[in-house]
Amino acid sequence: MMSLMSSISTFVPMAINTLQMPLPPNWTVIMQAHRGWLESVVYARLRDQHAVEEVLQETALAASKQQQLASDYEGNCRWLYRVAIRQALLYRRRQVRHGKKTNSSITGQESVVAIHDQNNPYKILEASEREDLVRTALEKLVDRDCEVLMLKYRDGWSCRDMAQRLGVSESATKSRLLRARNNLRRELLNLSENWELT
Repeated sequence: MMSLMSSISTFVPMAINTLQMPLPPNWTVIMQAHRGWLESVVYARLRDQHAVEEVLQETALAASKQQQLASDYEGNCRWLYRVAIRQALLYRRRQVRHGKKTNSSITGQESVVAIHDQNNPYKILEASEREDLVRTALEKLVDRDCEVLMLKYRDGWSCRDMAQRLGVSESATKSRLLRARNNLRRELLNLSENWELT
């Protein structure tokens, strides 16, 4: 009877300690929740949809090795942002090492311009030309400018959202966005002038 009591008294604290251990994070759910903006960030760096899929898989694999989550939502966003950027850089290095060029065209992106009148061929042509012009201008921007513009206009993030999730100040985000808009405007002007001359 005494040995049974001593075994129960040692088993109960072990069972309680096991129940108090934190559960490992469910990275599948976390990656699905952040997939949209992570895709924009990686796409701004690589500009190839197939490469984006590969890098997001590598990001998920690196994230799954993490045992604990940050205590706040923005902390997890900042950490995932850094992991995704690192994986994109590693992907580029692997491509260069193997003698492959990364695709720098933005043709895989879905349509940015909404066509309101499907029956008017002139409006369809005009919207298509405008969309091509914007894509070409985005290709000429540096990665950081393209990234901030895609997060703002494709994913609908505010400056505050970008600041919190990317781990920079809101004023730095506003200045990055302003600089990116000015650079895009300059590229669009150059392209439209060249287009009119031809």
